[in-house]
Amino acid sequence: WINLGSADGLKRQMTFSVIDKNAAAVTEDAMKGTIEVTRVTEANRAEARIVQDILNDPILPGDKIYSPSFSRGQKTRFALAGLLDINGDGKSDQEKVKSIIALNGGIVDAELMDDGSIAGTITAATRYLVKGEKPDEGTDEKYLAGFTKMTQEATTYGVEAIGVQELVELMGYSPDNPVVPLDRGGSGGEGSTREFRPRTPRSSAY
Repeated sequence: WINLGSADGLKRQMTFSVIDKNAAAVTEDAMKGTIEVTRVTEANRAEARIVQDILNDPILPGDKIYSPSFSRGQKTRFALAGLLDINGDGKSDQEKVKSIIALNGGIVDAELMDDGSIAGTITAATRYLVKGEKPDEGTDEKYLAGFTKMTQEATTYGVEAIGVQELVELMGYSPDNPVVPLDRGGSGGEGSTREFRPRTPRSSAY
């Protein structure tokens, strides 16, 4: 059970990483496992299943739960750039990354398309730039220009960068825990990782 529910904007299938209850911040301790919400029962209570855990460091009552794209009553906004490959097959998983973000309460403000165009806009409200593989010199000139433009805009607006693997890991996603694709973004969101602002998760299991 977790102390988040309908009043917090929690939805079924949202996933969270689990951190030891004594961890000062998510940047300082390794994850103990991941959970997936299976049933939202009350305003601040929900049932979840353990997706992954460590036998010699089990998930215990009081442990903290965390997702980069979820926070009570807030929306975290993302931008996507580069080859977003989460399964190592060398192909783009951009639509899946968008689905993971949406399912976990985030919104994609801008994304670099295959033809080098940019759909949407990075603004001061965009919090994280999810960076995939950087284009090399042999990449299409327009795509390279689009990647460079998004990176520069993120720097201008003070948008923090996170690798795509770090993003999906902290959201508790794994290939064995598939996400139902959504067409558009959802609501809610906040977070951090190795490159995020240090922050202590505010939710816990019990």
